[in-house]
Amino acid sequence: MFFSRWLDYWSRNPATRPARIGRKSPRSGLRSSLEALDERAVPHAGWSFAPENALNAPWALFASSAAGSSTDTSDAAVTTQLKVIARADTYAGQEARITVVALDADGHPVRNYTGTIALTSSDADATLPENYTFTTDDRGRATFTVKLATVGEQTITATDTTTGTIVGSATINVEAAPVATHLFVVTERDVYTGTVTRVAVAALDASNRVVPTYTGTVSLTSSDTGETLPEAYTFTSSDRGVHVFEITPSAAGDQTITATDTADATVTGNVSTTVEAAPVVTRIAVISKPATTTGTATQVYVVALDDSNHVVRNYTGTVTVTSSDTAAVLPATYTFTAEDRGVKALDVTLNTTGSQTVTVTDTADSTLTASTTISVADASTQDMDFPPMRFQGMRPHRRF
Repeated sequence: MFFSRWLDYWSRNPATRPARIGRKSPRSGLRSSLEALDERAVPHAGWSFAPENALNAPWALFASSAAGSSTDTSDAAVTTQLKVIARADTYAGQEARITVVALDADGHPVRNYTGTIALTSSDADATLPENYTFTTDDRGRATFTVKLATVGEQTITATDTTTGTIVGSATINVEAAPVATHLFVVTERDVYTGTVTRVAVAALDASNRVVPTYTGTVSLTSSDTGETLPEAYTFTSSDRGVHVFEITPSAAGDQTITATDTADATVTGNVSTTVEAAPVVTRIAVISKPATTTGTATQVYVVALDDSNHVVRNYTGTVTVTSSDTAAVLPATYTFTAEDRGVKALDVTLNTTGSQTVTVTDTADSTLTASTTISVADASTQDMDFPPMRFQGMRPHRRF
């Protein structure tokens, strides 16, 4: 920025200190204010300045006073080295992210670097990306994914394929991948018969730490012989040792769900849970915004509830939507699915001004019905222009 570079120059050259910006001297206390000014700032008469652009172009600064004048210049930034940034530790076989940054001789980032780099490693079994050519959008920085396989200290080296002296490296301590010794199983707090329930399974080591590299195959079993269970699942690297299954209990009472590695039965775990009889829907709630404008789509939420006002997640009834607005655009009859978990948002568009009602009714049980009232304004009369802003009690900003 113009002012920040001027302050740096001024601090190194006492002969230029009589220079002025308006009526203020360039004191250190002004730095934060000056740096807040962007390219809108206009240099004082007698100064010439070629501003630094986003690609590290050269700049020149000329200052003069009664005592004389001086010019300070810089050359375009030249990449002389690469910096490789990586975490200090990783596990063998686990993906790790590294960042390569182009730097000049002083260690400053070179944002216009567009060279091609190659990544190599002291680990002969490492999995590395192909050569990469930086683009202007990278601004001298790019991130890559690598996978080291050999235990011990390993280096990752980035080298410019054209100029071999432009190079950088990082050292990473590779630890042996942890081994899963057991599985941790947990379910949702409330479990009901006939309702889809999520079960999370995590692979843990002997110290109860999650094993992110676990790729075993796990099957679920249950003391509830009528329970609907998923197929055996093979963990992937993206699971990072944790996967969520879905089950549907059929019998009420205390039940046990067990997860077991199909290749090693000693890697197992279970959870006990109390399955309650599925709640019964006794009413429907309809929720909406209190106001809208004609022709504007508005979401109406339909919620299935039991006697205790708990959401009935296994509700799969069919509902129809009606309105006091005969010109309204309403959704078609809708049947809830297990994925809705008792809550569904439906779009309605009201076209008649005034107070209008939207009613939702279960097609199989008309006692399950509810309404919401929405105030509808004429969209054509709604002034969307912002009025002029007025600031009372504020003084005009004082110029430097």
